[in-house]
Amino acid sequence: MVINLKMSAAWPLGCVLIIGGIAFVASKQQAATNNYKRHRKEYCASVRSFTPEQEKTCEEESNSPSDYLPWGYKLVAWPEGIATWAFLATLGAIIWQAVETRRAATATADAASATYRSVAFAEAQFDLMKEKERGRLDIQSGSLYVLHIGEESESWYLQGTIRARNIGQSRVFIIESIAKLAPRVISEAYPEYDSYGTIPFADSFVDPDPTNAFADLSFTHFPGGEDKIRFLSEDLHAKRRSVHLYGSVDYETLGMRFRKEFGFVWIVLDPNWYLGGMTGQEQPMTDEQKIVSGYWTIDPERDKPAYPVSSDPDERQKAN
Repeated sequence: MVINLKMSAAWPLGCVLIIGGIAFVASKQQAATNNYKRHRKEYCASVRSFTPEQEKTCEEESNSPSDYLPWGYKLVAWPEGIATWAFLATLGAIIWQAVETRRAATATADAASATYRSVAFAEAQFDLMKEKERGRLDIQSGSLYVLHIGEESESWYLQGTIRARNIGQSRVFIIESIAKLAPRVISEAYPEYDSYGTIPFADSFVDPDPTNAFADLSFTHFPGGEDKIRFLSEDLHAKRRSVHLYGSVDYETLGMRFRKEFGFVWIVLDPNWYLGGMTGQEQPMTDEQKIVSGYWTIDPERDKPAYPVSSDPDERQKAN
């Protein structure tokens, strides 16, 4: 509809241009004729030997039969009108070519726009399908233990666990992973990852499980030689230190690569709680019990929803 309106508005403009061109060419021709006659008349008048009759004859010698006809005769006369009609024909060809070029450009643009919309719609549908059918790695917190090396030994270490499952529709392939279990002094930076701190998945492929069964994955932390279990217990309850379990997993599903970053912090319970309250006994809690009597909470500084990452190592390094 818009194109038709533009075309209908172009024809009156073309007619105006044609009429204007006719008038312009004819007026230029008439002006040239008048100028020639004026110069001829001045020439004849400048010759003093001419008598008035000879002077008139001299002026009339420049006339042609067309001079005695209206100026519009030049439009149909030959060859006087050829320049006008050549101009009009050229103008008409230019207008026709411009109209056809614009029409072709408009049709090409419409076709390209329709193709782009079709391709964009197909890509959007494909992305939605992949997003619906892809695998999704879900990582949740597990438990925390204090273990000893030997029954009578004072050597101790921490063991923490996470629970992982695939809640998506397709299997995921574990590309790389890293994690760390460590106490952290409050207000200090997180301890760096260890080169051996990979997550012990049982298999590189994690299939979707209709029962949403979890796989328990454990990590250990061995303290320094002077770090006693009592020191850690006191620091945790005095909020001088906190225990963290954090890491990330890169996995691939349906040709797309994702990264799941997780982080948990251990919250200890009030040390005034005692064991044996149900039986009336008042047995104080040991340091080990003071540490493990607590629960994991999400660490907002480390935990993130899964997000897509590039498969290019250089691009991943820039993103990090």
